[in-house]
This record gives sequence, structure tokens and C-alpha cells, in this order.
Amino acid sequence: MPSGRLVASLRRTARLLRAAPWLLEAAAVVTVVEVGLRVLRLPTLARLCGLVLDPGGLAPGAEARPEPLALPPGTLRRVRAGLAVLARGPFPDTCLRRALVLGWVLRARRPRLLVGVRREDGRLLAHAWVVVDGVDLDPMSSRAYTPLVAASAVPA
Repeated sequence: MPSGRLVASLRRTARLLRAAPWLLEAAAVVTVVEVGLRVLRLPTLARLCGLVLDPGGLAPGAEARPEPLALPPGTLRRVRAGLAVLARGPFPDTCLRRALVLGWVLRARRPRLLVGVRREDGRLLAHAWVVVDGVDLDPMSSRAYTPLVAASAVPA
């Protein structure tokens, strides 16, 4: 009879093998995002990842809906795989990289990329996040940032 540790190890291996297609896709997307960050402007890369770079931010007084985004199981597996590759991969796991990878996975739902800033201890900090169907995918962090707006969106 196999030992408990052997059974646990076999189960982990089987889970990893079942996830291999999603992990391979995620590794390719993360690599493309990394190359894109080095050679493309953000609006172009966002568009290639399926994101609408939203320089208008949220409409004044509007907030993203607080409820979670309902995703089919296959899409959820792809999201988890992308985040896992970012967390363990060779490239830095930053909010912008996460947002671009999420944009790629959720591109059929027309996700919006928002970029915001805040001051902390005299430093200017930036954050990127995704909104899909009015749902903020990073509600805890994004609340602390003021979304950037395009100069054309600011009333004269």
C-alpha cells in the first residue's frame, strides 16, 4: 500500500499535468507581454492584449460594481494559470503585467485598463487594474488610487 506522502505527491503531479495546457498558454502570454512592455507603447500593447486603455477613468462619481465577476470554469483556469506563471516566473509580478495578462484572457468581454496614481510619503505611486462589465477586478488596491485622465477628458 503506498504511503500518504507518495499519494499526495502523485495527486500534485496529476493536477500539474492537467493544468499543463493552461500553464503553457500563460507562459506564452506572459512572455509576449514582457517583450511588448520593452518595445511597444502602452496603448498599443493594451490594444494587442484586448484591453481598452481607458484614459477617461471611471465617470465622475461612478464606482465599479463591488460584486465578483462570474467566469466560466475554463476562463477561471486560464486566469489562475496566468497569475501563477507571473507569481513564479522569471519576470517581475507587477500590477501592469497582471492587468495585461488578465486583459488577454478576458479579451472577449472588452476589459478596460485603468491606471491611477497616489502620493505616499512624498513619492508618486502608480497602479494598473482591470474593469470588466463594470466590475473592478482589484477593488481593494484600486480604491487608493486616482485614475489618470486624458487631457482631452478634463473640462476647460
